[in-house]
Amino acid sequence: MVNTMVERDGGGPESRFCLAPIDGFEIVDVWHTSGMRGTGSNDVACEDLFVPEECTVLAADLRGDNPPGATVHPEPFTSYAFTPVLCMVAASPALGGAEAAVDHFRDLVRDRVLPYSLGERQAEQQGSQIRLAEARATVRAAHLVWRDAIDTICDVHDEGGTIARVDRGPLRLAAAHVVKLSRQPVTIAADGAGASVYFESHPLQRIQRDLETLKGHVVYDWDRTAQLAGKLELGAEPLLTDML
Repeated sequence: MVNTMVERDGGGPESRFCLAPIDGFEIVDVWHTSGMRGTGSNDVACEDLFVPEECTVLAADLRGDNPPGATVHPEPFTSYAFTPVLCMVAASPALGGAEAAVDHFRDLVRDRVLPYSLGERQAEQQGSQIRLAEARATVRAAHLVWRDAIDTICDVHDEGGTIARVDRGPLRLAAAHVVKLSRQPVTIAADGAGASVYFESHPLQRIQRDLETLKGHVVYDWDRTAQLAGKLELGAEPLLTDML
């Protein structure tokens, strides 16, 4: 599935998602990143590829309040708002990474003897105890924000309602907030874990790199997302290009 702009006679360009056979594409190997390497998010290229209109859908319909699939499938999930669901699903690896990072930090602290000490155990250091508790509390906060947004989406749509684009600012903000909060316990853990966690074999450094990369995605860009949510709350109308 690829997104494209379609120009029609007498009208402006429209954004459409297209389903096309993968053998019509070339995969361009550009995904050489410091984090999120496992997604394999390479570019794709095609030339003179025809896609029949019945294999396309308007982006506005897919992201709107009445997606085409909802007319033929009775399952309520097919009518869920596309972008809020996508944002919350894609934020879940950040939350899971944060949870795992705190677990790794706890296990490390339990067994670690501080270097250049007379056998002092890190688990006995008050600073490490406080650091672990703060990281765990922050993960819990991120989880509650994540769960509350999911419950809001499910409750509205399962009761047959819809969430208008102008009302989706808090959901975009919640998704970005989950990623922002998830980065904090990872940093708290890494700052107190010593240099050994930066060996390539240690999972904590990978989690940190993955979350730092994820935060750069457009829907998790905190400045842009907060600005969007703020302007909507103040009564501004969303733009067609606003990912809601």
